[in-house]
Amino acid sequence: MNPQVILALAQYMKGTLPFMSGEVIDRRTVVFDAGGARPRFVHQAIHDLESFLWVLVRICMSRKGPGISMGREKELDFNKPGFYDPALSHALVSYFDGTEDVLKESKTTLMQSPELFENNIVNNFHPYFEPFKPLVRQWWNIIILGYMYRAHEFYNIHRHILRIINDALPTLPDESRAEATQKELTRREKRRARLLGTFKSTAPAGNTSISTPPGSPRTSLIITPPLSYQVLHSEQDSPSARKQRPSKRQKM
Repeated sequence: MNPQVILALAQYMKGTLPFMSGEVIDRRTVVFDAGGARPRFVHQAIHDLESFLWVLVRICMSRKGPGISMGREKELDFNKPGFYDPALSHALVSYFDGTEDVLKESKTTLMQSPELFENNIVNNFHPYFEPFKPLVRQWWNIIILGYMYRAHEFYNIHRHILRIINDALPTLPDESRAEATQKELTRREKRRARLLGTFKSTAPAGNTSISTPPGSPRTSLIITPPLSYQVLHSEQDSPSARKQRPSKRQKM
């Protein structure tokens, strides 16, 4: 592809709005030095790694653990004064649920005022996600260094983010046997079994057999074609049908 075409495409806003970088939403680079020149905006790898961070941040702010019913709805409901958390509600609107203009203003301001990240983001994590705070802080600091200097961190962003994730993994608690995790896994398995049962009950009549591949926890369905389909094709392939079918030489 022509390099000019690649450069033109890289200047368009691409992504899912709540998780976009402020630069991507604004389609302009953020200037940290008031007297500095503004580089031309191009969508880079650092913008994608920032988006990945925003996905993790959203989970840590809006949920209180694993499971389908673990959202923080009560803390976001204005009509529940005993539970409502105005700081959390405002942060989610400012950085995720607001309009394009609101997100652009909030995220570009956050980039230029690093202390806001601790106050507006990290402090609103649910206690369940407390162990993720050091990783998220490091991640954000590397992103900001990349944007500020557009040097080593900017061009090697994947390497840096992978490094801090690998360093953080051994420090995170193993929740695989936790009660909340087990409860959610049980719910998912029951739902899968229920859906599979519904699928079986609505399968076409005929020779239906169920087989489970060796070593596979999943159940697969093998369904033979309907009888009408079998009859039609058996008639087409019968000796009498082949006799009536003109050969290629006769067609010519």
